[in-house]
Amino acid sequence: KALLENPLLDGGDVLGKAIRDAAKKLPAGMQPDGPLAMGSLKEKQHLQTDITLQPGKCYSIVGFSKKVKDLDLYLLLPPGILSGQDLTDDNRPIIGGAPQPMCPIASTAVTYKLDIFADQGAGDVGVQLYSKGK
Repeated sequence: KALLENPLLDGGDVLGKAIRDAAKKLPAGMQPDGPLAMGSLKEKQHLQTDITLQPGKCYSIVGFSKKVKDLDLYLLLPPGILSGQDLTDDNRPIIGGAPQPMCPIASTAVTYKLDIFADQGAGDVGVQLYSKGK
């Protein structure tokens, strides 16, 4: 599981800054939602963490790694139905980026598994959930 750390404790960290920079490309009004998920991956290794999406909000998920050259994000609805993924081969994956964030249609909160995968390279990774009202 990815470790959850409070981004406010160390606002100057490399992962947090890179994620905030990448988030400038998100749809307008997106704000960090919950803690920054951080962990370390070896090549071809997965980390998973739970993400709960609330009704009435739209979401984006931003990841970053300095050393993992191809970092992938997969959003899975239990028992493993793919609900979202990034389609890039780089170190800054985004699910629900501009112009189309994810806006769940469920009328209740739904908990998803976020799978963080180091397809190429190894190192520290960070992932932040962003949200705004519909």
